[in-house]
Amino acid sequence: ATNFTPAASTLTNVSTDSYGLYAQGTWNPDILADKLKITLGLRYGKDDKDITRPMEAGRPANMMTTAKSERVDPALTIAYSLLDDTSVYVRYSTAYRGGGVSVREINTFSPYQEEEITATEVGLKSVFWDRRARVNAAAFYTETDGLIIPLQQECPTCTTANTTAANVSGTARMHGFEFDGSVLVMEGFTVSLAYTYLDNSLPTVLYGVGAGQPKV
Repeated sequence: ATNFTPAASTLTNVSTDSYGLYAQGTWNPDILADKLKITLGLRYGKDDKDITRPMEAGRPANMMTTAKSERVDPALTIAYSLLDDTSVYVRYSTAYRGGGVSVREINTFSPYQEEEITATEVGLKSVFWDRRARVNAAAFYTETDGLIIPLQQECPTCTTANTTAANVSGTARMHGFEFDGSVLVMEGFTVSLAYTYLDNSLPTVLYGVGAGQPKV
């Protein structure tokens, strides 16, 4: 018979309190024949994470840390109606993803911080040919500061199951284009077309020699 030795237990507790409040308003100024609409939104977000590790590798531990975020993110959309069923728009917004700790990390207990996202988009929405045809198109550009990425942890006692997470220095950028359209050729027969293009530029991640932690 083969003896089975269970892996030593590591226990991590995460207590999270998240709050969010969102408000949005649209202004239709009495200019340009009422074809202009300006929409402003604000989102308040607050995250509180208390993270403790009472046991690691089957031994008592006394590790604890926190990850907190509190911020207000705006969203601004300016839309203009070219025709009754055709409009163009530009949108700007910011957002974030909260920080924390990788529960698969051992020996160290290093929290990662929030990542911040800034996005810009321009687009077209159109319905025509007696509402039998539809075309939507958008181009977008996104920047992420403090990008959170998972990394394989390196240490003398680490295995492939041990991973950590860290914020990358620099700015990650992504841009792209989306298109989708459809035409009702005849009753019960619709032709659709969709296309997406994405390109990104990510900062380089370097590992420290013998440090057991990545340099990011």
